[in-house]
This record gives sequence, structure tokens and C-alpha cells, in this order.
Amino acid sequence: LLHTLRQAHRQNAILVTLEVRQHNLPAQALYHKWGFLVVGRRRNYYKATGEDAILMTIEPLDDAFCHRLDQLEELLMRRLSENGV
Repeated sequence: LLHTLRQAHRQNAILVTLEVRQHNLPAQALYHKWGFLVVGRRRNYYKATGEDAILMTIEPLDDAFCHRLDQLEELLMRRLSENGV
């Protein structure tokens, strides 16, 4: 996710949007942590289960956004090293 968001910024993207299963709460929590906000829903999007897709967007992809990514990456690396990874 970090790599994708940095790549989007390098390519001058204005925003990033994704969809996540309605019941995938761990993924939604991760996306919220990285700054994504819920912007919509696609009803019955997943045909096999009839589950809705939650649309999430992050914007703007500006320098403040990159600073936030740096902070999150530092926190992630610290946690990984504390756990011996």
C-alpha cells in the first residue's frame, strides 16, 4: 500500500480510490489508518456473495500527504524491528 501511494504521488495523481468488501473490517481499518475515507458503496457488487463494496478515497496527494506517509512508514518499520522482522 505504501509503495502504491508513493507511486501515485510521483505520477501526479490527485487522489486514490479503492473498493473493499463490506465485511472486510480489518482492511477498512488499515485504509482508515492510512487516511482513506468512505465515499460510497456499490450495492451487491460481489456477485458470488451479494456483498456490497465500500468505496474509499484519499486526497489530496500533496506534500503534506507524503509527510504523513513518511511518519506511517517510520512507525511501521519501528514495529517490525521490535518484533524481530
